[in-house]
Amino acid sequence: MRIKGRSIALKVGAVTAVAAGVLVGPLSGLAFANGPTVSIPAGNLTSGSTITVTGSGFPVHSADPTGLQIYECADPQGSANNLPTDPSQCDGTTVSGNQINTDNSGNFSTTYQPSEVNAATGSNIACDPTDFCVLWVGVDFNNGFTTAGQYAFSTPFEVFTAPQITSASSTNFTVGSPGSFTVTTTGDSPPSLSDGGATLPSGVTFHDNGNGTATLSGTPGAGTDGAYPFTITAHNGGSPDATQHFTLNVDQAPAIASANATTFTVGTSGSFTVTTTGFPAPALSDGGATLPSGVMFHDNGNGTATLSGTPGAGTGGTYPFTITANNGVGSNATQNFTLTVDQKPFFKSATTTTFTKSKTGTFTVTAVGPPAPGKVTETGKLPTGIKFTSTGGGTGKLTGKTTKVGTTTITFKVTNTLGTTNQTFKLVVKS
Repeated sequence: MRIKGRSIALKVGAVTAVAAGVLVGPLSGLAFANGPTVSIPAGNLTSGSTITVTGSGFPVHSADPTGLQIYECADPQGSANNLPTDPSQCDGTTVSGNQINTDNSGNFSTTYQPSEVNAATGSNIACDPTDFCVLWVGVDFNNGFTTAGQYAFSTPFEVFTAPQITSASSTNFTVGSPGSFTVTTTGDSPPSLSDGGATLPSGVTFHDNGNGTATLSGTPGAGTDGAYPFTITAHNGGSPDATQHFTLNVDQAPAIASANATTFTVGTSGSFTVTTTGFPAPALSDGGATLPSGVMFHDNGNGTATLSGTPGAGTGGTYPFTITANNGVGSNATQNFTLTVDQKPFFKSATTTTFTKSKTGTFTVTAVGPPAPGKVTETGKLPTGIKFTSTGGGTGKLTGKTTKVGTTTITFKVTNTLGTTNQTFKLVVKS
């Protein structure tokens, strides 16, 4: 409810008409000397709000049914120019809930809830943002317009319904694509809307349309994905203002930002973090990859994933798989990823072989990494006719024939950047 001008007390003694809260002259037929006065608060008043109404100079009333009553009455001109002159200009549905008692000096203070009655909704008066009303306070409403010293009027006022924001509290735009969202409200005198100086993504603006709506619109710029919380305020003179905690979510399709390979070492704990861009935060998966024992892939639920663990013995090698990032915006992002597990050289070939006396035999020695092993060497005395030849890249060959039957023990040795591995080997020659 909005009051024009200051809150003033209207005496019904040389009762005057009012305009914009200013006394402007006598009202014919209602001049009573030393009449009662009624005061209401200054400032914005709202339909259904509770105000304090005070008065003085009334006849002393201490008990029902002779207590005072309050009604809302129309200004006959609808513009704070005249006071009502008979009960037909008041709305009987607005009577105060209980009759009001004065003290022994004829003073009272009570609370009252103004209502926005309107002729269009069945009321015989209009109290709204465009029509002025007053409060009638008196002893006998039906007869009180003719009894000197029995009633008084408040200053004129208009009644406002406080604004409400009726639209959703969030919306989603997408980087690089135009978006639009309309903020809607209810309330008398279409509310003005503001975003409180919100920090919005580049390319997006908030505009009050001047009709109780506002438009959030634009094309979010590159790299502006994320959540943008701010407060929308609606104001129309009713109290209180309406506020809404609003979030603009700027979506962006996912992309994988981290490297496409990493290296762990057998027997040593390793960890690698997969990172992404995009909003909402993408979910990550490894597509059911076959990983070395002791190593796992875990989606952290925040747009990252962790590849971690301690590769088990003998798991050296390369493990290619595909990482997929998905956040429901645009197409999924994929990356061909390779986990390399390093280890000291590892002999894949057997630790023994058997040749036949006087027949040519062949055995291939194989060592693997990664990193790639170097030359395989052999130490120990081989039977006459048998020799070992290193063929490079972690391989070598035992070849030849001998007439000596029995078992010969030798040692193979291989080295890579992580260390050296020896293998004890037995050559058996049978008859």
